[in-house]
Amino acid sequence: MDKLDSVLAKLKDIKPNVEVTGYNYNELLLIIAAILALILIVVIAIVIYKKRPKRRIKLTREQRALKALKELKLEPTKDMLYTFSQNAKIVVKDEAMKQRLDEILEKIEKYKYSPNAPKVPQELLKEIEEFIKDIK
Repeated sequence: MDKLDSVLAKLKDIKPNVEVTGYNYNELLLIIAAILALILIVVIAIVIYKKRPKRRIKLTREQRALKALKELKLEPTKDMLYTFSQNAKIVVKDEAMKQRLDEILEKIEKYKYSPNAPKVPQELLKEIEEFIKDIK
């Protein structure tokens, strides 16, 4: 037993066990959850940014009239003739085009204002179509 006592006496100078601390699983899960939440917020922000409506540029009066002329359906109706005459007057700036427009408007006159107007001839519709194509 003496040997055992001497061995135990030597062992008394050893420090007690120290608890090793590392990552706690709760802390690790919190870090992972924070990273995933951050990624989710970034993705949602990108989706919202992409889907937001674009700012519309207001069209000027001339641009609206030109658009209306380009989209005009060439049918032998009074509404088409009224729309053409209103918008063509706004769009035309060149003197040669103004003179050409005046000639077309003179031809249109009898089809626009009379209550029992005859049907608009195809030649006049083709002339209007060519005029619209020649604008700008």
